[in-house]
Amino acid sequence: MKRAMLTDWEPQRALLLGDAHGNSRFMEYAASIAATNGCEVIIQLGDFGYWEHTLGGREYLDRVERAARECETPVLFIDGNHENHDMLHEYVESGRVGPDGLVWVRPNVAWVTRGTRWTWQGRIFAAVGGAASVDRAMRTPGWTWWPGEVLHRADVEHLLREPVDVVLSHDAPQIANMKSQRNFPAEDLERAFESRAVLDLVIESCRPELVAHGHWHIRHTTTVGGVRIEGFADDNSRFPNAAGILDLSSLDVLSMKEPLVLY
Repeated sequence: MKRAMLTDWEPQRALLLGDAHGNSRFMEYAASIAATNGCEVIIQLGDFGYWEHTLGGREYLDRVERAARECETPVLFIDGNHENHDMLHEYVESGRVGPDGLVWVRPNVAWVTRGTRWTWQGRIFAAVGGAASVDRAMRTPGWTWWPGEVLHRADVEHLLREPVDVVLSHDAPQIANMKSQRNFPAEDLERAFESRAVLDLVIESCRPELVAHGHWHIRHTTTVGGVRIEGFADDNSRFPNAAGILDLSSLDVLSMKEPLVLY
C-alpha cells in the first residue's frame, strides 16, 4: 500500500489510535493489533510524535516504518499540538503534499494534512488536526512547542457546508463537554477554546455521523445532536482504551483481539 493514493484504497477496517507521544513500543504494538484484527490501515489521531528535529524522533519514525512494513499496515497520522509544526509546514511550503493531501514522511508513514477530504467505502472522511497546548508555559519554543499547532478557520474553510460522514480530529469539539481538572493560564485556555470553536464549526456545518479524537487521554463515547463522538486514550493507558477498530461499512467501533505480547 505504500505511497498509494488515499482514494485508491478501500479498507474495510481501520485501527483508530489515540495519542502516541513518540512511543515506538506503543506504535509497534498497534501494528501487531492491526494485523491480528484484519485492519488494513492505522489512523493515528494526533500527538503522533513527529519530532524529526531530534535523534530520538528520527529513530521513532524509523521504528514505526519498520513495524508498518512488517505488518503490511500503513500508518496515517493527523497532526496534534505536540508535533514539530515548523517541519510539517515546510512540507507544505516546498510542495511536498500529494494531490490526495498526504505527506509521506517514511515509505509507509504519512501525515494527513489539515482539511484533507476523501472517500472510503462510500463514506466521506475529513482530517481536522491541530489543537492548542494548555501546557505551553512548560514548553520550549522551537524545541517542544510551535505556534502552528492551533487550528484556524482557514485550515478548514473549504470543508464547510460540504457533506462529511467522519471527522478525524485531534481535539474534542466543545459539544463533547470535555473539561480539564487542572489549572492552566487563562491565555492558553482561551487559545484552546478558539481552536476548538473551529472544530465545532466544521461539525455544525458538515454534520458528520462520527467524530473520532484523541488529545484528552480519556476513552469515552458521547452522542450530541445525532453526532457520535468517540474519544481515545493515550500510550499511557490500557490499549483497548487507546484504540478502536472502525468498521467502515457501519462506522461502529468494534472490540479487538490482543496478542499475548504487550507493549
